[in-house]
Amino acid sequence: MRSKIPPDKKLKVYEPQVVLVIMYNASCWAAPAAVMEKLDICHHKHLRAIINVRYPSMISNMNLYLRCNTCPLSELVQQARWKLLRHILRSPENSPAQSALCFVVNQRIVPHNFMSHIFGPSDPNSNPRPNPYPNPYPNPYPKLSVVEQDVTGAKSLGFSALGHDVLGQFTSWCKEDHKEPIFGVAFNPYNHPDHPPVFATVGSNRVTIYECTENSINVIQSYSDPCTEEIFYTVCWVYSKTEENEKIETMVAIAGLRGLIRVVSLKQLKNLFTLMGCGDSINEVKLHPKDNNLLLSASKDNSLRLWNLKTRRCILIFGGLEGHRDEVLSCDFDLNASYVLSCGMDHSVKMWSLESDDVKDIIESSYTYSGEKPFPVLNKHFPVFSTRNIHRNYVDCVRWFGNFVLSKSCENKIMCWKPNLSVKKSSDIPDQSEVLHSFEYGNCDIWYMRFAVSPNFDAIAAGNQIGKVFLWDISEEPGKPAILSHQKCSTAIRQVCFSPDSTIMVAVSDDSSMWRWDKEVRPTSN
Repeated sequence: MRSKIPPDKKLKVYEPQVVLVIMYNASCWAAPAAVMEKLDICHHKHLRAIINVRYPSMISNMNLYLRCNTCPLSELVQQARWKLLRHILRSPENSPAQSALCFVVNQRIVPHNFMSHIFGPSDPNSNPRPNPYPNPYPNPYPKLSVVEQDVTGAKSLGFSALGHDVLGQFTSWCKEDHKEPIFGVAFNPYNHPDHPPVFATVGSNRVTIYECTENSINVIQSYSDPCTEEIFYTVCWVYSKTEENEKIETMVAIAGLRGLIRVVSLKQLKNLFTLMGCGDSINEVKLHPKDNNLLLSASKDNSLRLWNLKTRRCILIFGGLEGHRDEVLSCDFDLNASYVLSCGMDHSVKMWSLESDDVKDIIESSYTYSGEKPFPVLNKHFPVFSTRNIHRNYVDCVRWFGNFVLSKSCENKIMCWKPNLSVKKSSDIPDQSEVLHSFEYGNCDIWYMRFAVSPNFDAIAAGNQIGKVFLWDISEEPGKPAILSHQKCSTAIRQVCFSPDSTIMVAVSDDSSMWRWDKEVRPTSN
């Protein structure tokens, strides 16, 4: 009989019988953030049980609150605290509550951040990775305006880089007007060689397309998400082909806080479709190097998902028993599309195979499936390699480098290492590796800072949290990095990216700015 009770009636009973009891006298609680987090987790479990969402089905916390028309209990506690404060301030000056409040403030027996500690932060920029809940009411798409641009003195602000034969020369910079961090940047690898290089950036709820001319950065297009609370973290270029395998349309896939992947057409000037199904925020998306219809996403729900863009469905999930135990921060395909690398907050780097028969079958069937039931998503619980011996902190970026692996953590260095798939230690999953080299640099002990490898594999670039970019020449034996900097660039460099011909590098930072350096070959002396 319980299963026949509509969720709406269950929620009507849950609110007065459970929530009100839990929230009794909440305005006077002195609970720390860890206790509030546990309270919200308990609330999540109750709501999922009420609407009957159970494993393997998933729903993000934000969508859960929207569906149940409620909010986190931690927000209700903050509201109750503010309500009590307003009540105290309206009371007579000689009342015990007013006297106690004045005594606390005047005697300075609490920290200077007492209000934000008790009632929550008032500055939306206090957290570089904010986690608000989405506004269901869409706003019109605003047009982006570049508010600052500097191309003067470009020739005199260069720094030597890439060894003895190449000069890394500062060219220009510009700044977007949303005043939020730019988390991702990606050059279009499918652009015609005769056309100027084009790249996309994501920050706040916007994706912006830029063109690199001779000495400047120019805006081409800009799109804004209908939800003003969306924050995009990653961008990836995708394309569609005709039956004759001719590229006819270039698009960008963007994802972020709300766990939605939006595919935007630059030709049709609109959002073509949205992929839904991730249980939480998406930190990175990558296109399959051989099949332009396959897209990989790394999510905060501890898993990776493989999507078919042509049929617009999720076909494969990497995660489960031997998967990641915390948020997955980065992923990458190898050039042969045989393996997938992933890394995350559990300090581990894992390798997943795409060569098994069940994976090949599910990819093939995703193009032809027409059953009445939902597509049977394949779950892969076991990677072919997993290690936690390389890093001792969050691993926020991983890239293939031939048969080697480049990975970075919050330890001021990028590690180059080789996984050994044949040596097994205690479990059935190989975990042995050999460290080959360490690219060390300074002031980069915060997470979600991603490095880049040039398309011709001759350079590695990474930014730090004080606005400097470190550039290593790896065409020969790596030495000390060259340092690219600018007096106006002083905030964290979230990501760097090379153009397809490796002649231009763009870095994006926390203050909504982007910085361009060009590679120039020095004239060789006879």
